[in-house]
Amino acid sequence: MPRRLSRRTLVASAATLALAGCTAPWSDADDGKTVLTFWYWNRSVEDDLFREFERQHPEIRVKNQKIGGDYNSKVRTTLAGKAFIPDVIALNVDIATYFPAADQFVDLYDFGAHEIEADYLPWKWKLGQTPDGRQMGVPTDIGPTALYYRADLFAAAGLPSEPDQVAQAIRTWDDYVQAGEAMKAKTPGVFMIDNITRAFAQQIRQEPNLYVTREGRYVGDSQELRAAWDLACRMIPAGISAEVQSSTTDRNAALSNGTVASFVGAAWERQILMDAAPDTSGMWRVAPAPNRPGNDGGSFLTIPKAAKHPEEAFALISFLQSPENSLRQQVNMQLFPSTPWAYEQPEFQQQDAFFGGQVTNTIFAQAAKNVPDIYYSPADNIIGPPLTDNLLEVAVSGKNPDDAWNDAQKRIRREMAHKMPDIDMGGDS
Repeated sequence: MPRRLSRRTLVASAATLALAGCTAPWSDADDGKTVLTFWYWNRSVEDDLFREFERQHPEIRVKNQKIGGDYNSKVRTTLAGKAFIPDVIALNVDIATYFPAADQFVDLYDFGAHEIEADYLPWKWKLGQTPDGRQMGVPTDIGPTALYYRADLFAAAGLPSEPDQVAQAIRTWDDYVQAGEAMKAKTPGVFMIDNITRAFAQQIRQEPNLYVTREGRYVGDSQELRAAWDLACRMIPAGISAEVQSSTTDRNAALSNGTVASFVGAAWERQILMDAAPDTSGMWRVAPAPNRPGNDGGSFLTIPKAAKHPEEAFALISFLQSPENSLRQQVNMQLFPSTPWAYEQPEFQQQDAFFGGQVTNTIFAQAAKNVPDIYYSPADNIIGPPLTDNLLEVAVSGKNPDDAWNDAQKRIRREMAHKMPDIDMGGDS
Protein backbone atom coordinates (compact mmCIF):
# COMPACT_ATOMS: atom_id res chain seq x y z
CA MET A 1 0.00 0.00 0.00
CA PRO A 2 1.41 3.43 -0.87
CA ARG A 3 2.62 5.56 2.01
CA ARG A 4 0.03 8.14 3.03
CA LEU A 5 1.06 11.78 2.97
CA SER A 6 -1.34 13.97 4.91
CA ARG A 7 -1.83 17.68 4.50
CA ARG A 8 -0.10 18.21 7.84
CA THR A 9 2.88 16.13 6.73
CA LEU A 10 3.31 18.15 3.56
CA VAL A 11 3.27 21.44 5.46
CA ALA A 12 5.70 20.13 8.06
CA SER A 13 8.05 18.75 5.41
CA ALA A 14 8.13 22.05 3.55
CA ALA A 15 8.87 23.93 6.77
CA THR A 16 11.67 21.54 7.72
CA LEU A 17 13.31 21.86 4.32
CA ALA A 18 13.09 25.63 4.45
CA LEU A 19 14.69 25.77 7.91
CA ALA A 20 17.46 23.46 6.79
CA GLY A 21 18.22 25.67 3.80
CA CYS A 22 17.68 22.71 1.49
CA THR A 23 15.80 22.28 -1.74
CA ALA A 24 13.13 19.60 -1.98
CA PRO A 25 14.41 16.60 -3.99
CA TRP A 26 12.03 17.04 -6.93
CA SER A 27 13.17 16.76 -10.53
CA ASP A 28 10.07 17.34 -12.64
CA ALA A 29 10.90 20.97 -13.42
CA ASP A 30 13.96 23.19 -13.72
CA ASP A 31 13.12 24.91 -10.43
CA GLY A 32 13.25 21.60 -8.59
CA LYS A 33 9.58 21.56 -7.61
CA THR A 34 7.11 18.75 -7.88
CA VAL A 35 4.75 19.60 -10.73
CA LEU A 36 1.11 18.52 -10.51
CA THR A 37 -1.06 18.77 -13.61
CA PHE A 38 -4.74 19.34 -12.92
CA TRP A 39 -7.50 19.01 -15.53
CA TYR A 40 -10.88 20.67 -15.02
CA TRP A 41 -13.47 22.74 -16.84
CA ASN A 42 -14.34 26.42 -16.45
CA ARG A 43 -15.99 27.37 -13.15
CA SER A 44 -15.59 23.93 -11.60
CA VAL A 45 -12.84 25.03 -9.18
CA GLU A 46 -11.90 28.50 -7.95
CA ASP A 47 -8.62 29.31 -9.70
CA ASP A 48 -7.13 31.34 -6.83
CA LEU A 49 -7.09 28.24 -4.64
CA PHE A 50 -4.31 26.68 -6.73
CA ARG A 51 -2.01 29.59 -5.92
CA GLU A 52 -2.92 29.42 -2.25
CA PHE A 53 -2.03 25.73 -2.21
CA GLU A 54 1.34 26.57 -3.74
CA ARG A 55 1.98 29.20 -1.06
CA GLN A 56 1.24 26.61 1.63
CA HIS A 57 3.31 23.97 -0.19
CA PRO A 58 6.26 25.82 -1.75
CA GLU A 59 7.81 22.57 -2.94
CA ILE A 60 4.85 21.99 -5.29
CA ARG A 61 3.78 23.76 -8.45
CA VAL A 62 0.30 23.20 -9.90
CA LYS A 63 -0.35 23.40 -13.62
CA ASN A 64 -4.12 23.91 -13.60
CA GLN A 65 -5.40 23.41 -17.13
CA LYS A 66 -8.97 24.23 -18.16
CA ILE A 67 -9.99 21.81 -20.88
CA GLY A 68 -12.47 23.17 -23.39
CA GLY A 69 -14.61 21.40 -25.97
CA ASP A 70 -15.74 17.84 -25.34
CA TYR A 71 -14.19 17.31 -21.93
CA ASN A 72 -15.17 13.67 -21.49
CA SER A 73 -13.83 12.70 -24.92
CA LYS A 74 -10.53 14.38 -24.13
CA VAL A 75 -10.24 12.51 -20.83
CA ARG A 76 -11.17 9.14 -22.30
CA THR A 77 -8.87 9.56 -25.29
CA THR A 78 -5.97 10.53 -23.06
CA LEU A 79 -6.51 7.61 -20.69
CA ALA A 80 -6.74 5.21 -23.62
CA GLY A 81 -3.55 6.64 -25.13
CA LYS A 82 -1.65 6.11 -21.86
CA ALA A 83 0.39 9.28 -22.36
CA PHE A 84 0.34 12.86 -21.06
CA ILE A 85 -2.08 11.85 -18.31
CA PRO A 86 -2.56 14.54 -15.64
CA ASP A 87 -2.15 14.00 -11.91
CA VAL A 88 -5.70 15.05 -11.06
CA ILE A 89 -8.80 14.83 -13.25
CA ALA A 90 -12.16 16.37 -12.45
CA LEU A 91 -15.08 14.13 -13.41
CA ASN A 92 -18.72 15.15 -13.58
CA VAL A 93 -21.80 13.56 -12.03
CA ASP A 94 -21.45 10.71 -14.54
CA ILE A 95 -18.35 9.39 -12.77
CA ALA A 96 -20.00 5.95 -12.77
CA THR A 97 -19.44 5.75 -16.52
CA TYR A 98 -15.72 5.52 -15.68
CA PHE A 99 -16.19 2.64 -13.22
CA PRO A 100 -15.57 0.01 -15.94
CA ALA A 101 -12.13 1.61 -16.28
CA ALA A 102 -11.59 1.96 -12.51
CA ASP A 103 -8.27 0.16 -12.78
CA GLN A 104 -6.93 3.32 -14.42
CA PHE A 105 -7.53 5.31 -11.22
CA VAL A 106 -6.07 4.96 -7.74
CA ASP A 107 -8.13 3.90 -4.75
CA LEU A 108 -8.16 7.09 -2.70
CA TYR A 109 -8.52 5.04 0.48
CA ASP A 110 -4.88 4.09 -0.06
CA PHE A 111 -3.88 7.75 0.27
CA GLY A 112 -5.90 8.88 3.28
CA ALA A 113 -9.48 9.25 2.07
CA HIS A 114 -10.75 7.60 5.27
CA GLU A 115 -9.47 10.67 7.14
CA ILE A 116 -11.75 13.07 5.25
CA GLU A 117 -14.77 10.88 4.44
CA ALA A 118 -16.80 12.15 7.41
CA ASP A 119 -16.58 15.72 6.04
CA TYR A 120 -18.96 14.87 3.18
CA LEU A 121 -22.60 13.94 2.77
CA PRO A 122 -22.70 10.11 2.83
CA TRP A 123 -24.83 9.75 -0.32
CA LYS A 124 -22.46 12.00 -2.28
CA TRP A 125 -19.36 10.22 -1.05
CA LYS A 126 -20.84 6.89 -2.06
CA LEU A 127 -21.44 8.11 -5.62
CA GLY A 128 -17.67 8.25 -6.06
CA GLN A 129 -17.28 4.65 -4.92
CA THR A 130 -17.00 1.72 -7.31
CA PRO A 131 -19.21 -1.36 -6.83
CA ASP A 132 -16.29 -3.21 -5.22
CA GLY A 133 -15.78 -0.46 -2.61
CA ARG A 134 -12.83 1.45 -4.07
CA GLN A 135 -13.06 5.22 -3.59
CA MET A 136 -12.42 6.67 -7.02
CA GLY A 137 -13.45 10.29 -6.43
CA VAL A 138 -13.53 12.95 -3.72
CA PRO A 139 -16.76 14.99 -3.92
CA THR A 140 -16.79 18.60 -5.04
CA ASP A 141 -20.15 20.35 -5.49
CA ILE A 142 -23.68 18.91 -5.57
CA GLY A 143 -27.02 19.86 -7.13
CA PRO A 144 -29.81 19.56 -4.54
CA THR A 145 -33.14 20.45 -6.13
CA ALA A 146 -36.01 22.73 -5.14
CA LEU A 147 -38.97 24.55 -6.68
CA TYR A 148 -38.14 27.94 -8.20
CA TYR A 149 -41.27 30.06 -8.60
CA ARG A 150 -42.47 33.58 -9.33
CA ALA A 151 -44.22 34.77 -6.18
CA ASP A 152 -46.08 37.53 -8.05
CA LEU A 153 -47.47 35.14 -10.66
CA PHE A 154 -48.50 32.63 -8.03
CA ALA A 155 -50.34 35.39 -6.14
CA ALA A 156 -52.04 36.61 -9.33
CA ALA A 157 -53.33 33.06 -9.92
CA GLY A 158 -54.72 32.85 -6.40
CA LEU A 159 -52.06 30.37 -5.33
CA PRO A 160 -50.03 30.57 -2.10
CA SER A 161 -46.99 32.76 -2.68
CA GLU A 162 -44.84 32.58 0.47
CA PRO A 163 -42.31 29.72 0.56
CA ASP A 164 -43.75 28.02 3.64
CA GLN A 165 -47.26 28.26 2.18
CA VAL A 166 -46.12 26.86 -1.15
CA ALA A 167 -44.38 24.00 0.64
CA GLN A 168 -47.67 23.08 2.31
CA ALA A 169 -49.79 23.44 -0.83
CA ILE A 170 -47.47 21.64 -3.28
CA ARG A 171 -46.38 18.47 -1.55
CA THR A 172 -46.66 16.09 -4.52
CA TRP A 173 -46.27 16.23 -8.27
CA ASP A 174 -50.03 15.85 -8.59
CA ASP A 175 -50.36 18.97 -6.43
CA TYR A 176 -47.98 20.70 -8.80
CA VAL A 177 -50.08 19.79 -11.86
CA GLN A 178 -53.25 20.98 -10.12
CA ALA A 179 -51.57 24.27 -9.22
CA GLY A 180 -50.55 24.60 -12.86
CA GLU A 181 -54.14 24.11 -13.98
CA ALA A 182 -55.24 26.85 -11.56
CA MET A 183 -52.48 29.05 -12.98
CA LYS A 184 -53.75 28.47 -16.52
CA ALA A 185 -57.36 29.28 -15.54
CA LYS A 186 -56.54 32.51 -13.70
CA THR A 187 -53.57 33.87 -15.67
CA PRO A 188 -53.88 33.01 -19.39
CA GLY A 189 -50.57 32.95 -21.20
CA VAL A 190 -48.61 31.91 -18.10
CA PHE A 191 -47.32 28.33 -17.93
CA MET A 192 -46.43 26.48 -14.76
CA ILE A 193 -43.26 24.81 -16.08
CA ASP A 194 -40.80 25.28 -18.91
CA ASN A 195 -40.91 21.77 -20.46
CA ILE A 196 -42.01 18.20 -19.77
CA THR A 197 -38.55 16.68 -20.16
CA ARG A 198 -37.57 18.65 -17.07
CA ALA A 199 -40.67 17.40 -15.25
CA PHE A 200 -39.72 13.80 -16.06
CA ALA A 201 -36.03 14.22 -15.27
CA GLN A 202 -36.58 15.92 -11.93
CA GLN A 203 -39.02 13.24 -10.82
CA ILE A 204 -36.67 10.36 -11.54
CA ARG A 205 -33.76 12.17 -9.89
CA GLN A 206 -35.71 11.83 -6.65
CA GLU A 207 -35.59 8.03 -6.91
CA PRO A 208 -32.89 5.89 -5.24
CA ASN A 209 -32.09 4.28 -8.60
CA LEU A 210 -32.08 6.13 -11.88
CA TYR A 211 -32.25 3.33 -14.43
CA VAL A 212 -30.16 0.47 -12.99
CA THR A 213 -29.78 -0.90 -9.45
CA ARG A 214 -26.45 -1.39 -7.68
CA GLU A 215 -26.90 -5.10 -8.38
CA GLY A 216 -26.98 -4.44 -12.12
CA ARG A 217 -30.70 -4.90 -12.75
CA TYR A 218 -32.51 -2.65 -15.23
CA VAL A 219 -35.36 -0.61 -13.70
CA GLY A 220 -35.83 1.92 -16.48
CA ASP A 221 -39.22 0.37 -17.16
CA SER A 222 -40.36 0.35 -13.51
CA GLN A 223 -43.74 1.50 -12.28
CA GLU A 224 -42.08 4.54 -10.68
CA LEU A 225 -40.51 5.68 -13.94
CA ARG A 226 -43.67 5.00 -15.90
CA ALA A 227 -45.64 7.08 -13.38
CA ALA A 228 -43.15 9.93 -13.81
CA TRP A 229 -43.50 9.61 -17.61
CA ASP A 230 -47.29 9.66 -17.44
CA LEU A 231 -47.38 12.71 -15.18
CA ALA A 232 -45.02 14.62 -17.47
CA CYS A 233 -47.15 13.69 -20.49
CA ARG A 234 -50.29 14.91 -18.69
CA MET A 235 -48.83 18.42 -18.70
CA ILE A 236 -49.28 18.74 -22.48
CA PRO A 237 -53.08 18.33 -22.68
CA ALA A 238 -53.38 20.22 -19.38
CA GLY A 239 -51.72 23.16 -21.11
CA ILE A 240 -49.34 23.93 -18.27
CA SER A 241 -45.97 23.42 -20.03
CA ALA A 242 -44.50 26.19 -22.19
CA GLU A 243 -42.24 23.68 -24.00
CA VAL A 244 -39.27 26.02 -24.09
CA GLN A 245 -36.17 23.88 -23.85
CA SER A 246 -33.31 24.35 -21.41
CA SER A 247 -30.25 26.36 -22.44
CA THR A 248 -32.09 28.24 -25.20
CA THR A 249 -32.83 31.90 -25.81
CA ASP A 250 -36.54 31.02 -25.91
CA ARG A 251 -36.36 29.78 -22.32
CA ASN A 252 -34.43 32.86 -21.22
CA ALA A 253 -37.13 35.04 -22.77
CA ALA A 254 -39.89 33.03 -21.11
CA LEU A 255 -38.25 33.41 -17.71
CA SER A 256 -37.81 37.15 -18.30
CA ASN A 257 -41.30 38.01 -19.58
CA GLY A 258 -43.34 35.96 -17.15
CA THR A 259 -44.37 33.18 -19.55
CA VAL A 260 -42.91 30.53 -17.20
CA ALA A 261 -43.96 30.77 -13.55
CA SER A 262 -41.86 27.98 -12.03
CA PHE A 263 -39.55 25.02 -12.52
CA VAL A 264 -37.84 22.40 -10.38
CA GLY A 265 -34.09 22.72 -10.63
CA ALA A 266 -30.76 22.36 -8.87
CA ALA A 267 -29.01 24.90 -6.67
CA TRP A 268 -26.62 25.78 -9.48
CA GLU A 269 -29.54 27.02 -11.59
CA ARG A 270 -29.82 30.11 -9.41
CA GLN A 271 -27.00 31.78 -11.30
CA ILE A 272 -28.44 30.72 -14.66
CA LEU A 273 -31.80 32.23 -13.70
CA MET A 274 -30.20 35.47 -12.51
CA ASP A 275 -28.24 35.79 -15.75
CA ALA A 276 -31.24 34.90 -17.93
CA ALA A 277 -33.80 37.16 -16.26
CA PRO A 278 -32.06 40.01 -14.41
CA ASP A 279 -35.11 42.28 -14.68
CA THR A 280 -37.15 39.87 -12.56
CA SER A 281 -34.96 40.39 -9.50
CA GLY A 282 -37.02 40.27 -6.30
CA MET A 283 -39.88 38.34 -7.88
CA TRP A 284 -38.59 34.78 -7.49
CA ARG A 285 -38.67 32.52 -4.45
CA VAL A 286 -37.56 28.96 -3.66
CA ALA A 287 -39.59 26.24 -1.90
CA PRO A 288 -39.01 22.50 -1.40
CA ALA A 289 -39.47 20.39 -4.52
CA PRO A 290 -42.68 18.38 -4.88
CA ASN A 291 -42.52 14.87 -3.43
CA ARG A 292 -39.00 14.90 -1.95
CA PRO A 293 -35.49 16.23 -2.57
CA GLY A 294 -33.41 15.06 -5.49
CA ASN A 295 -29.96 15.76 -6.86
CA ASP A 296 -29.05 17.08 -10.28
CA GLY A 297 -25.35 17.41 -10.97
CA GLY A 298 -22.15 17.68 -8.99
CA SER A 299 -18.57 16.61 -9.63
CA PHE A 300 -15.58 14.70 -8.27
CA LEU A 301 -11.79 14.88 -8.26
CA THR A 302 -9.84 11.74 -9.15
CA ILE A 303 -6.22 10.62 -9.43
CA PRO A 304 -5.21 8.43 -12.39
CA LYS A 305 -2.96 5.43 -11.79
CA ALA A 306 -0.46 7.07 -14.14
CA ALA A 307 -0.07 10.11 -11.85
CA LYS A 308 3.58 10.66 -10.98
CA HIS A 309 2.86 12.09 -7.53
CA PRO A 310 -0.38 10.60 -6.18
CA GLU A 311 0.30 11.51 -2.55
CA GLU A 312 0.81 15.17 -3.37
CA ALA A 313 -2.18 15.03 -5.72
CA PHE A 314 -4.35 13.76 -2.87
CA ALA A 315 -3.10 16.57 -0.65
CA LEU A 316 -4.14 19.05 -3.35
CA ILE A 317 -7.59 17.48 -3.66
CA SER A 318 -8.03 17.51 0.11
CA PHE A 319 -7.12 21.19 0.23
CA LEU A 320 -9.36 22.25 -2.64
CA GLN A 321 -12.41 20.43 -1.29
CA SER A 322 -11.93 20.96 2.41
CA PRO A 323 -15.08 22.17 4.19
CA GLU A 324 -13.60 25.67 4.45
CA ASN A 325 -12.71 25.91 0.77
CA SER A 326 -15.98 24.28 -0.26
CA LEU A 327 -17.77 27.11 1.57
CA ARG A 328 -15.55 29.67 -0.11
CA GLN A 329 -16.37 28.28 -3.55
CA GLN A 330 -20.08 28.44 -2.75
CA VAL A 331 -19.82 32.10 -1.74
CA ASN A 332 -17.65 33.08 -4.71
CA MET A 333 -18.86 30.73 -7.46
CA GLN A 334 -22.23 29.28 -6.41
CA LEU A 335 -20.76 25.75 -6.20
CA PHE A 336 -23.05 24.17 -3.62
CA PRO A 337 -20.95 22.33 -1.00
CA SER A 338 -21.11 18.60 -0.34
CA THR A 339 -19.65 19.34 3.12
CA PRO A 340 -22.55 19.93 5.56
CA TRP A 341 -20.29 21.87 7.96
CA ALA A 342 -20.60 24.76 5.53
CA TYR A 343 -24.38 24.92 5.93
CA GLU A 344 -24.07 26.20 9.50
CA GLN A 345 -21.67 29.05 8.75
CA PRO A 346 -22.79 32.72 8.67
CA GLU A 347 -21.40 33.24 5.15
CA PHE A 348 -23.70 30.50 3.90
CA GLN A 349 -26.82 31.99 5.45
CA GLN A 350 -26.97 35.30 3.62
CA GLN A 351 -30.14 36.85 2.24
CA ASP A 352 -30.48 36.80 -1.53
CA ALA A 353 -31.84 40.02 -3.03
CA PHE A 354 -32.78 38.35 -6.32
CA PHE A 355 -35.12 36.10 -4.34
CA GLY A 356 -36.74 38.90 -2.37
CA GLY A 357 -34.32 38.64 0.54
CA GLN A 358 -34.98 34.94 1.09
CA VAL A 359 -32.10 32.83 2.43
CA THR A 360 -32.38 30.29 -0.38
CA ASN A 361 -29.38 28.29 0.80
CA THR A 362 -31.40 26.96 3.73
CA ILE A 363 -33.90 25.34 1.34
CA PHE A 364 -31.17 23.69 -0.70
CA ALA A 365 -29.22 22.64 2.41
CA GLN A 366 -32.27 20.90 3.81
CA ALA A 367 -32.73 19.17 0.48
CA ALA A 368 -29.07 18.13 0.36
CA LYS A 369 -29.29 16.49 3.77
CA ASN A 370 -32.36 14.50 2.71
CA VAL A 371 -31.40 13.27 -0.75
CA PRO A 372 -31.94 9.48 -0.81
CA ASP A 373 -29.01 7.10 -1.07
CA ILE A 374 -29.00 7.32 -4.84
CA TYR A 375 -27.13 5.21 -7.37
CA TYR A 376 -25.97 6.21 -10.85
CA SER A 377 -25.00 3.43 -13.24
CA PRO A 378 -22.38 3.29 -16.01
CA ALA A 379 -25.35 2.57 -18.30
CA ASP A 380 -27.30 5.75 -17.52
CA ASN A 381 -25.92 7.67 -20.50
CA ILE A 382 -27.13 4.90 -22.80
CA ILE A 383 -30.59 4.61 -21.28
CA GLY A 384 -31.43 8.28 -20.82
CA PRO A 385 -31.38 9.58 -24.43
CA PRO A 386 -34.07 7.21 -25.84
CA LEU A 387 -36.44 8.32 -23.08
CA THR A 388 -35.70 12.01 -23.57
CA ASP A 389 -35.89 11.81 -27.37
CA ASN A 390 -39.27 10.09 -27.31
CA LEU A 391 -40.64 12.43 -24.67
CA LEU A 392 -39.69 15.35 -26.89
CA GLU A 393 -41.67 13.76 -29.71
CA VAL A 394 -44.71 13.69 -27.41
CA ALA A 395 -44.27 17.37 -26.66
CA VAL A 396 -43.29 18.66 -30.10
CA SER A 397 -44.89 16.25 -32.55
CA GLY A 398 -47.90 14.99 -30.61
CA LYS A 399 -46.67 11.41 -30.50
CA ASN A 400 -48.87 9.08 -28.47
CA PRO A 401 -47.31 8.76 -24.97
CA ASP A 402 -47.81 4.97 -24.88
CA ASP A 403 -46.20 4.53 -28.28
CA ALA A 404 -43.34 6.82 -27.27
CA TRP A 405 -42.74 4.84 -24.07
CA ASN A 406 -42.74 1.52 -25.92
CA ASP A 407 -40.43 2.83 -28.64
CA ALA A 408 -38.03 4.15 -25.99
CA GLN A 409 -37.95 0.78 -24.22
CA LYS A 410 -37.32 -1.10 -27.47
CA ARG A 411 -34.43 1.21 -28.35
CA ILE A 412 -32.97 0.92 -24.85
CA ARG A 413 -33.04 -2.87 -24.95
CA ARG A 414 -31.49 -2.92 -28.41
CA GLU A 415 -28.65 -0.57 -27.42
CA MET A 416 -28.04 -2.25 -24.07
CA ALA A 417 -27.75 -5.67 -25.70
CA HIS A 418 -25.02 -4.25 -27.91
CA LYS A 419 -23.20 -1.92 -25.49
CA MET A 420 -23.74 -3.35 -22.00
CA PRO A 421 -24.84 -6.99 -22.25
CA ASP A 422 -23.95 -7.69 -18.62
CA ILE A 423 -26.89 -5.63 -17.31
CA ASP A 424 -29.87 -7.79 -16.29
CA MET A 425 -32.70 -6.42 -18.45
CA GLY A 426 -35.29 -8.63 -16.81
CA GLY A 427 -36.63 -10.24 -19.98
CA ASP A 428 -36.11 -10.47 -23.69
CA SER A 429 -33.81 -7.80 -24.99
